[in-house]
Amino acid sequence: MTEYERDFSHIVELIPFVVHDEYHKAPLFARGLRPSIRLLIASHGMLTFDERLDRALMVQSDMDEARIEQDASEKSEDRKRAQESFVGGQSSNGRPPKHRKTQSGSSNAPATSQRQSTRPCVICGKAHKVNECPQRHNHCYKCGQRGHLQADCINGVGTVSTVVSTPAAPWQDCGNTAYSLSGRPSTSRQEKGAH
Repeated sequence: MTEYERDFSHIVELIPFVVHDEYHKAPLFARGLRPSIRLLIASHGMLTFDERLDRALMVQSDMDEARIEQDASEKSEDRKRAQESFVGGQSSNGRPPKHRKTQSGSSNAPATSQRQSTRPCVICGKAHKVNECPQRHNHCYKCGQRGHLQADCINGVGTVSTVVSTPAAPWQDCGNTAYSLSGRPSTSRQEKGAH
């Protein structure tokens, strides 16, 4: 936030004719803020630049604190689960362990609802997303074969686009004589100069 404020103030110094006073400067500053912060500040009505900056810094600080608390809460839940954890591959209540998503977003084993909602991969047929498939590079999404990409596919499942020619209109070039839209022969300026 302070970096954005510093950059914004520097730009305003370079173009003083755009910003006449603190009240003109404030809305321009607010436009560059993240939408979540901008909405919270807009609810305070007309503010000067300094007031908006103070509010934006407070909102940013509150958001950072909330994120830190949420991360700490998730970590303590993970620690609690680990302490209750496994005895011979099972939890203390005798049930198989639930696999929880890791920080990176992947899971050790997908839950049943995730497995059912994920369609089979078009590349390998396994239950995962295409962008997670280890075989996705150098693979055609059209015909399913390896060694070329969809843009280069000539034997695809769908039809290969072909160019359909249309019959020539009577005014199009027929031999050396050019035809006008009226259908009568006409000569171009180049042909007149050549005679």
